[in-house]
Amino acid sequence: MRETVEAIVRAVGAGDDILIGRLLNRFTQIADVDALVHLRTRLNTALRATRARA
Repeated sequence: MRETVEAIVRAVGAGDDILIGRLLNRFTQIADVDALVHLRTRLNTALRATRARA
């Protein structure tokens, strides 16, 4: 699960919409509420890091 979350975060950072869609499709097949919260936290952390660099 964590590998999928990290792959989603990387794909979002790269702006790869096709890969994001594929990964989210896989994520929805295996995710539970804890995984969803983890994904949200990782995306927020990545967004803050990106904004800090800008």
